[in-house]
This record gives sequence, structure tokens and C-alpha cells, in this order.
Amino acid sequence: MRVKTLLVLIGLGLMMAPGAARAAETRLSTAQIEEAVSGNSASFYTDNLDLVKAYFAPDGVLRGRIRGGKFEGTWSVSDDTLCIDLPGGRDDACRRVFRRDDSGLRLYTLAGEPAGELTVAQGDPNGF
Repeated sequence: MRVKTLLVLIGLGLMMAPGAARAAETRLSTAQIEEAVSGNSASFYTDNLDLVKAYFAPDGVLRGRIRGGKFEGTWSVSDDTLCIDLPGGRDDACRRVFRRDDSGLRLYTLAGEPAGELTVAQGDPNGF
């Protein structure tokens, strides 16, 4: 259940109506996504409002913590999308990434539906 809840972080994290204007957002390319997350940490909320903190290691390993428990999986970027793969995860997915005017990152499904919001911090301040 923890893995499924974690994967929902990629699917939710932000309550937003479908089709909301993206005028203040810029879609990131593969290189821009890698630059934004590789070697950095991100925090976000699941649909249950659990805070998740994760580190996107440069070698493609994703480590983090949710509700006091640790998790580990992989991340990759291709075709201008950020992909997450967690062992046992049924909802592993790739998401398009947009940068908001305030430097936050917003995720969308490949179908264009809102799928979460990431706050990125430099490095690995949580020691993952």
C-alpha cells in the first residue's frame, strides 16, 4: 500500500481542474528535466496529504521517505517526460514536467491531466 500511495504522489499532489490554463508554465525538455531533478531532492504530497521527500540520485536511483518509512526505486527521463519505477508499484508512470513562474515544477499525465506538484531543493539535504 505504501508503494501505491507513493505513486499517487506522481498522480496527485495538487487539486486542480482539468484544462486549467498553463499560461504561466513552460514545458521542460529532456535535458531541462534532468537538470532540474538529477542530484536534487523534491517534496510533494500524496492524495492522502502525506508529505513525501525524495532524492533523485544522478545514477537514476530514487530514494525517499513517506510516513516514516523508506522507499527506493528508479527514475529516468526520456522523450521530455520524467518516469518513476518503484518495485511492486502498479501505477508506475511517466509525466510531462512544466516549470511554473515561481520555479516550482508541475506534472501532467501524458493525456494532459494535472498530476502533481514538486518543490525541488538543491542536493540531498535529507541524507537519502
